[in-house]
Amino acid sequence: MNSKTDKIERRETAIRWIVFAVVAFLAASFIWPTPYILTRQNNGTVTRVNRFTGVVDVSTGAGWMTSEQRRKLDDESARRQAALTAAVEKEEATKRANLSKPRLFADTHFGSELQYNAHLSSVYESDTVRLKLLVSPFSKGMRAFYDQGIGPIFNLNLYDKAEFLIHKEQIEKANCTLLSDGKGGYVGIQFEGQYPSSEDEYKSLTGFAVTWYFRD
Repeated sequence: MNSKTDKIERRETAIRWIVFAVVAFLAASFIWPTPYILTRQNNGTVTRVNRFTGVVDVSTGAGWMTSEQRRKLDDESARRQAALTAAVEKEEATKRANLSKPRLFADTHFGSELQYNAHLSSVYESDTVRLKLLVSPFSKGMRAFYDQGIGPIFNLNLYDKAEFLIHKEQIEKANCTLLSDGKGGYVGIQFEGQYPSSEDEYKSLTGFAVTWYFRD
């Protein structure tokens, strides 16, 4: 009877040792020190190598990824960035193209009897506003001052929607060109000039005013 009991106890003890050994092996393999070897690269990237399969994973904001998964993610991110950059560049090119088109302002009149008409156009290129002002008619009074070398001198004021002065240009006779009527006379006087400006400032322009005088 005792011999039979001893055999049962030895069998149970052996089973317990076997179970313990299996559990210890599994724990050593998968729980501690874990199946992965973690490494931090010089550039700060954290990688892990599976000690059983040899597969290398890279730590990312989206979790652990294999090198191939990371490469595909980087490629997709680069494609999205390239598409975004192309869209922004296209939009900027369209804006620049629109700004470089001639812009016409509503004509204005000046003089003691509002007898003179001023026609202004502009374009914007390379942070520069280019202006073209045409004043007509070129009256006998203006012609007299012109011939005497004392005028006309124009003041061109550019305003925004709130009528705030954005830019003031003084136009001397030397910077003007007379426009011939083809019959020995002149139909008007023209000025072309430029000044530096930001894109936003240029887009804010809505109107202008002109006055003229002559030197004593």
